[in-house]
Amino acid sequence: MREDQILAHLPALILRLTAADRGVAGEPPTALDAVEYLRASGITLTYDAVTKALTAGTERAERILIG
Repeated sequence: MREDQILAHLPALILRLTAADRGVAGEPPTALDAVEYLRASGITLTYDAVTKALTAGTERAERILIG
């Protein structure tokens, strides 16, 4: 999967990853916010071509569908 196809979906993943921490909703994250969060947190993403799911390497293994 190409990076440009994933970037548009990262803000949705970050919303899922940080739902418990957010409390009151603020501005939605951008793709850049998402990349910075993933890097700072050391979270690895794995794409499954069969299910078309992007999964975060976290305890809860949050996932989003792409495509």
